[in-house]
Parts: sequence; structure tokens; C-alpha cells
Amino acid sequence: MWTLQKTFGVSDPLSLMKRMRSLSLRSAYRDVTIPILAVNGDSDTLVSTQDTVDLAHHAPLGDLILYPDDDHCAMGHYDEVAADSTGFLAHHLGCD
Repeated sequence: MWTLQKTFGVSDPLSLMKRMRSLSLRSAYRDVTIPILAVNGDSDTLVSTQDTVDLAHHAPLGDLILYPDDDHCAMGHYDEVAADSTGFLAHHLGCD
């Protein structure tokens, strides 16, 4: 928290939350016109998993993969993430 507060130039957690919320792209999700694969662990301790779910749900061409019992970016499922991402790209680039 201290590092984030210093980075954003705020002195308390409430101001930090307000500043971070102002950077949200949430209102632009529906404007994303390309396929999006939103990947995360279902137990992200760094950023709310709900952010990943919201992106996939609200982007018109969004797909979601949540890996069980994993954390930020699902790094515990690296091999599966790589395979799923490759499959997603192959499908959307017409290579499958």
C-alpha cells in the first residue's frame, strides 16, 4: 500500500482507492471490438478476480478462463494458460 500511495501521490488508503478508480477502463469495455481472452486465478490476491470476470462479460467478444485455486494471472497454471492462449489465438486468427 505504501508503494502505491507514493506512486499515486496520495497520503491515505481512501485517496488511493479514489485515484485508482479514476483509472478504470470499465466504461470502455463495450467499445472493445477485438476478441479478448481474460485469464486469471479464481483467488487473485493482488487485483479482484471480479475485474477479470467483468471484462470478459462486458466486452462483446470476451472469453473468460478462471483457474481454480490460483492467484494473479494464474501463474500456477502456466502450461494451461499458454495452451489455452495459443488455442484462442489460433481460433481467432483462423489457424485451427
